[in-house]
Amino acid sequence: MTWEPVIGIEIHVQLRTSAKLFCGNAAVFGDEPNKHVCPVCLGLPGALPTTNPEAVALHDDVARAVRLGDVALAQASMTWIIDEAADALASGR
Repeated sequence: MTWEPVIGIEIHVQLRTSAKLFCGNAAVFGDEPNKHVCPVCLGLPGALPTTNPEAVALHDDVARAVRLGDVALAQASMTWIIDEAADALASGR
């Protein structure tokens, strides 16, 4: 049996949105703990989440920038891919 090494990369980002991803509560860094919570945040039974459209749009821009980098990876460096993602986030596209 032969083994083939597979190396993956996992990236975590924090989007600069005014609300949380699955509820309308404010996403304010530095406030008191548990100040902006609701039944959805707490995961209570029957609480139905709603997706934040601003976060979805930012996600799509970052994903598009990374996919463009995959196509041109032979000609571009990882710095270029990261810069494209950062530009997409900064411009709010």
